[in-house]
Amino acid sequence: MRSLLSPWWVCALPLSLLACESVLGFDEFTYSSASAAGASAAGASAAGASAAAGAAGAAQAGTAGAGGAVAGEAGAAGEAGAAGTAGAPQACPTTTRTDGDGREMKSVELAGGCFWMDTHEVSRDAYQVFLDAKPPFNPSLQSSACQANLDVAPNATCMAKASTTGQAGLNPVVCVDWCDAAAYCKWAGKRLCKGSYFDFSEAPKSEWYSACSNQGADVLPYGSKPKAGACNTGCTTAPCSTEPVGARTACVSQRGVTDLSGNVSEWVDECVMSASLDDLCRLRGGSFKDSDGAATCDLGDSAKRGANDDPSRGFRCCADP
Repeated sequence: MRSLLSPWWVCALPLSLLACESVLGFDEFTYSSASAAGASAAGASAAGASAAAGAAGAAQAGTAGAGGAVAGEAGAAGEAGAAGTAGAPQACPTTTRTDGDGREMKSVELAGGCFWMDTHEVSRDAYQVFLDAKPPFNPSLQSSACQANLDVAPNATCMAKASTTGQAGLNPVVCVDWCDAAAYCKWAGKRLCKGSYFDFSEAPKSEWYSACSNQGADVLPYGSKPKAGACNTGCTTAPCSTEPVGARTACVSQRGVTDLSGNVSEWVDECVMSASLDDLCRLRGGSFKDSDGAATCDLGDSAKRGANDDPSRGFRCCADP
């Protein structure tokens, strides 16, 4: 049963809102914006110079332009000797890149900056490469909250219930818990997408939500009105199945990220606490079990960090610029 779990009791203590965020925070990563302040820009025009210094004719420099996506981006020229206007946020590059697992990533905007997100959900084949590498996982690939997680293989009992379409290895990996997903991403030189458990539907505070909603502009990755059949959603007759990642070409965000609605719900680094396998962590985007209209960008399912018994749960990775 899907529920929107918000443990209000954590914030019921006599703490300020800021103190509450500080206590709860993100699971194992420190969130920071990718934007960099622009460089100071001089008031260059003759009109600006004369207005700034009057009869003396001395020009004054404008202040730094804020929000440039690239460090050192120049701000706007100072006008009439007054403070320079803020530099407009720069567009993220439209190029793609690959990281340690050789899978494609897209550049995505977040609060005036950029981060990278896997174009597709992690497939069964990709996860098998990780398992075959037999990576050390305790403690080198896992956070303190995951030290009791001694096996990164998918839950075999759960996998036996999982149904696929097309080539099975191209379907998203399922039946993994939060710790398994985080370990894979770290092994690949990436991480789970960062965000806040409580502000999960605010684009500046959640990488996953920003990517899905096109920085808060849309309800679904492809727009604001549900389109029947656009994504792998709405299964009502068993067996309900996953599909090869990226198979639905209409289920894509403006930045080219696929399956942010449906197919499988995705683990993200949006957890209540950073204590144990019993912590509640969010899963985003819904799955094949949700209707077209329900698998929206602000859908915030929750499950225990150590839960690996659901064939509709998978993940993808994010990375810093």
